Amino acid sequence: MGQKVPSLRLVLVDDHAILREGLRALLALEPDLEVVGEADNGDDGAAIVERLQPDVVITDLAMHQRSGIQVIARVRRAAPAVRVLVLTVHNGEEYIRAALSAGADGYVLKDSSRADLLQAIRTIVTGHRYLCPPISAKIVSGFLGDSEPRPAASVQHLTERERQILTLIAL
Repeated sequence: MGQKVPSLRLVLVDDHAILREGLRALLALEPDLEVVGEADNGDDGAAIVERLQPDVVITDLAMHQRSGIQVIARVRRAAPAVRVLVLTVHNGEEYIRAALSAGADGYVLKDSSRADLLQAIRTIVTGHRYLCPPISAKIVSGFLGDSEPRPAASVQHLTERERQILTLIAL
C-alpha cells in the first residue's frame, strides 16, 4: 500500500466564482495540494483562514467588503503561521509595496502560468518569498531607479558580483 503524501491545505479568497472554481480544479490535479476552504469576499476569507488555519491562503487584492491588503494584515495578526500568496491582476508598484508591507509571502499575476503558481505555493511554504518574474523585474528596476525595465542587453555591463546581488534582491 502506498503512503499518503501529506497535503498542503489551501484557502482561496477571490470575489470571482469562476476563478475560484478554476483554481480549485487546477490545484486538485496536484496530489500534495488540497483546497479546504474558499470565500468570495475579504471578511469571510479572513474568518475562514482564522478558523481553519491552512498552510496557505491565496487572495486577490481587489474584493468586496475588505481588500486583500486588509485580509493579509488580519491573517498576519490572527494566524501568523499561515503563508499568504497574492494572486492578482494588479502589477503597480503601490499594490506590490502594500501587499508585501502587509505581510504577503508571495505575489503572482493572474496571467502567470500554472507552473509559476505551483512554484509560488511550494516556495512560500518553505519560508521563502516568491515574486513572479514580471514582479521581480519591476522591483529590481525600481531599486535601480528605472521607471521602465531595461533591455536584457544592459545586464551584460554588470559585474558578476552585481548580478549576484541583484539576483538576491529579486528573491
